[in-house]
Amino acid sequence: PADWREQIAAADEVGLVPHGLLGDIPLHGLPLSWLGGCSLLEAARVEYLPGLALAHRLRASGPSGDLALVLAHAGEPESSGPSEFEREARAVAQTVGTGHVYVGPKARGARLAELGSRASLVHIAAHGAYDAADPLGSVVLLSDGTWEGSESLSARDVVRLPALPSAVVVLSACETNRRGADATGEGEGLTRAFLVA
Repeated sequence: PADWREQIAAADEVGLVPHGLLGDIPLHGLPLSWLGGCSLLEAARVEYLPGLALAHRLRASGPSGDLALVLAHAGEPESSGPSEFEREARAVAQTVGTGHVYVGPKARGARLAELGSRASLVHIAAHGAYDAADPLGSVVLLSDGTWEGSESLSARDVVRLPALPSAVVVLSACETNRRGADATGEGEGLTRAFLVA
């Protein structure tokens, strides 16, 4: 709306709550004529939120844990050297200064259950897959999958984890931001599962 333009142009931070298929469009990167052809990302810090109800709850808290947890799993046997996932994890761990970096067979959902409640940052670099028929069945592939024996950590499993109080979670995997929308427009999938946790 035209009456929002001035407020957005002056903002330091913009929160977007895209509905339905709009969540698949990089709204933050689209050039806007009323911003002189700049995108929202060039004008302010942009964050995506899954829905207004959850957004209000999340706004009341900030990262409070005492460690950063980094997990990376390529989902295939080790080859002639470290995978892209492992290189990413080591770079993130070095950047944030954490020794809690677990790669390959050590990148387990059990680590998330064990250390997640103490984490101010969780970074997961792995394969991910969205399940349109069952958004809570969407998965991120870690070495142990779930503690119930499957090969992947599902959104349903994430919701059952011990709380991740106020942790910033980075999901560096394919399809982790895809979600199905219910009648209220609240998206279901891995992103929402981690926000709920």
